[in-house]
Parts: sequence; C-alpha cells; structure tokens
Amino acid sequence: MISDVYMIILTAFALFGAYSLAEQLMVICRQRNSPKSVTVMKYEKDLNLYHTINHIHNELFNNEILLISDNPEDTCPLAPVVAPEELLKFITFDLFTKN
Repeated sequence: MISDVYMIILTAFALFGAYSLAEQLMVICRQRNSPKSVTVMKYEKDLNLYHTINHIHNELFNNEILLISDNPEDTCPLAPVVAPEELLKFITFDLFTKN
C-alpha cells in the first residue's frame, strides 16, 4: 500500500521534471531564433531606470540597450551610455556587425 503511494509520488516528480525540461528546451529554441533588437533610452539618475533595464534584460532576448546622454561623465553598469551623435554608429554596430 505504501509502496503504491511512493510510486505515485515518484511518477508525479518524474512527470514534472520532464515537463520542466521540455519547457526549458522551448525557451532555448525561442532565444536562438529571436531577431536582434536595440532599445534606446534616455539616461536618468533614477532607480527606476535600473529596474527597467533589468526587466528588459530578463524579458527580451537578443536585445541591446543603449542609453543616451549629453554628459560624457554619465555611466551605467548595465548598459553603455552614448552621445546622441554616436547613436547611429552604435545601432549599426550592434545590429549588423556584432556577432
């Protein structure tokens, strides 16, 4: 009787593991086939910017984030900060030449 209950529990764990593996394989296939994109945002010294960048990194695959700022001393550890004049060069590099 108890061995039957153990077998049911082990079968449930095995099915859950197989489902989790299949789901992870689908996510990997989607990541490989997703098109390359660039997100351009205005640089701000705000905590919401960091939360937004983290959310974009976690949700969008093959995405590069660029921050625009006129001040050359602005830095962000999560994304490169570029001047508005250099934006086209960075987008072209990220989309067409970077592997």
